[in-house]
Amino acid sequence: MDDNDQINGYAFNGVLRSTPDSTEEFRVTTSNSNADAGRSSGAQISLLTKSGTNKFHGALYEYNRPSNTVANDWFIKEQQLSTNLPNRPTKYIVNTFGGTIGGPVLRDKLFFFYNYEGQRLATNDAVPAATASSTFLVGQLGYLAVDGSTVMLTSQQIATLDTTPLTETPRKTGLLDVHSHCNLHAHRAA
Repeated sequence: MDDNDQINGYAFNGVLRSTPDSTEEFRVTTSNSNADAGRSSGAQISLLTKSGTNKFHGALYEYNRPSNTVANDWFIKEQQLSTNLPNRPTKYIVNTFGGTIGGPVLRDKLFFFYNYEGQRLATNDAVPAATASSTFLVGQLGYLAVDGSTVMLTSQQIATLDTTPLTETPRKTGLLDVHSHCNLHAHRAA
């Protein structure tokens, strides 16, 4: 069965999740493939899942990745060291666990195989944010001039600033009027 994600188009992501403990065999064909290998050029990957046998068999597993084995983010480390805090990475815990079981339903005729895998993530993500300067917090706005000096705006200059978003500003130039007319015309024609 074809396991490619045709709808979302994600590379190397199948529709059906296959775990390492449910894989019996995989085969990579890079050239001279048969008709059963698929319909696309390039490498074809065939995957066989395990099946039951005349004897019951199974396995349990757990993979744990604790925070003490993770490297610290460079920006977080720099901030921690500059403020005399210890260099500690953010929390990043991954716990993957599961099990398999297989066996006969009818001896030598019908078998079953079941696989379960769960994963628990506990992470803290660092989100960059712009913070206001101390002059901005007291209502003083400025900009960096060409000569490198900072020019502060007066309250009258701040009052005249146009603070409406770009999408809400009226279009005043002839070029923009023609452009938006062409876009509207193109949408109507389509």
